Amino acid sequence: MGTLKNMIFLCLLVFFGGCATMNSKEIPKMDNSTSVVYIIHEKVLSGDTLLKEKIFVNGQSQSKLKTNYYTFFYAKPGEYKVENEGGTLFGSDPKLAGSIEIKLEAGKVYYLSYKIKTKIIETAHINEKRISPAGAEWTILDEAKGKELIEKMTFCKPIKDNF
Repeated sequence: MGTLKNMIFLCLLVFFGGCATMNSKEIPKMDNSTSVVYIIHEKVLSGDTLLKEKIFVNGQSQSKLKTNYYTFFYAKPGEYKVENEGGTLFGSDPKLAGSIEIKLEAGKVYYLSYKIKTKIIETAHINEKRISPAGAEWTILDEAKGKELIEKMTFCKPIKDNF
């Protein structure tokens, strides 16, 4: 019985680790001197739901974000680089990393989305095609698309530092 409890605990730890989820959608409070930046990790591949990637803002590690989760941070106007480390269940994978640079204006809300790009690999000797991950693709979404995605996803605690 103890082994079963340990296995269940380990499964829950792996599934929920790295991101404290909230039951409701948190709405950030805005003022006119800062921006709010949402980071949305979209799902593309059927197996990428277990990916939990480190998010960096201007080179500083900020959060771990699983697929189909989102978070946000507050920032003063200026230029920022937001990137993902590229993570798998077995650690980091530079082939899955990506970044975006964005110039923020005060009082605005930004929606940044990233998802794992895929490519088709042909194996000539067995005449087979398969889909393989090929890096992260970051995009700036319009407000309607950003809000639509957030409604379908789980909220992860806000990024620890405000910029």
